Amino acid sequence: MILSNTINNTQGGFAGRSEIEENVIQAIRSGQVKMRPRWHFLLKSVVGFLGIVAIFFVILAMVSLAVFALQANGGVLSASLGPIGIHTFFTLFPWALLALAVILIAVLGAMLDHFTVAYQQPFLYLMLTLLIVVALASVAIAETSIGNHIISYLPPSLY
Repeated sequence: MILSNTINNTQGGFAGRSEIEENVIQAIRSGQVKMRPRWHFLLKSVVGFLGIVAIFFVILAMVSLAVFALQANGGVLSASLGPIGIHTFFTLFPWALLALAVILIAVLGAMLDHFTVAYQQPFLYLMLTLLIVVALASVAIAETSIGNHIISYLPPSLY
């Protein structure tokens, strides 16, 4: 008796289902929702991860190139020479590389926002974390033997 009243009260649905569940089931049955296989989501995750890694390494290469350019043309040392040296530093600074790196960091942050690593974290914190990681890694590359190894492949006219 109680079971039949429950079924009758849900107006043809199953007992215990919420309105949201009923709407989802109705959308599936009417064909509004397209079912996708598991490999679709796996492939999407793998491609997203590889894209994040590729963008990170491109950003790292760009910022390392900017640090190298500043070291090679004396921009880093000129900043210690007072107002004229600071003007020289800002003149020699590779602004285009910095602007492109900042844009790519924003793209990287937007991509990371879809993964659980950065899920529901403030975007500003994510951007600051990425900036710090990229800056530290670029300086580490410039100051270690990796940077010197890369320099050995460049023609002398570039530095």
